[in-house]
Amino acid sequence: MNNLSFEDNYKLIVTLIRRRKVKWFYPVNWIDFDDVEMIIVNHIYKKWPQYNSEYPLANWLNRIISNQFKNILRDHTNKNMFCYNSLDEDFKHNLDHNLNNDKQFMDFDGSIQNVKEQSKHLLTPKEYKLFIALFFEHRPEEELIREMGYKIIYKNGRPFNKTFNSVVKGIYLKIKNGLQTDLDIT
Repeated sequence: MNNLSFEDNYKLIVTLIRRRKVKWFYPVNWIDFDDVEMIIVNHIYKKWPQYNSEYPLANWLNRIISNQFKNILRDHTNKNMFCYNSLDEDFKHNLDHNLNNDKQFMDFDGSIQNVKEQSKHLLTPKEYKLFIALFFEHRPEEELIREMGYKIIYKNGRPFNKTFNSVVKGIYLKIKNGLQTDLDIT
């Protein structure tokens, strides 16, 4: 029943996953998004034979991607995180083929630079500095809370400050709303 090929829809799959990259920054910024992307692409590859072409492909993919994001967030403490060697041999071959044939599409550095440039216009200078420190330099929250002059409270062993968290959530929402308009896919 499925006459669409995974390889022909690879760009759509990756684009739909990357559309959610901004959402990934805030909840679990310490798990590499590239690993998450590969986990989801591998899962879609395994599920591909189950796709029924009577229904829209984008809806089916979005449901799988959303569920996988939830599963990864739920299981983020799992010690068996992504490992290239654990992928199916067929999937590895197709992945390597797509990576070799599509270098321009896989320009992560250019995409990250684009996010940084656009965020300069969306955020105040102080918010931008915090955004870069937290999400790109991966500086510890505790250090940033102290730098901003806030009092640190520890909740469940993690540094916490309500004002700091509000600022970070505000940054996240500004960037999400600002970038989402550029990434909308019909």
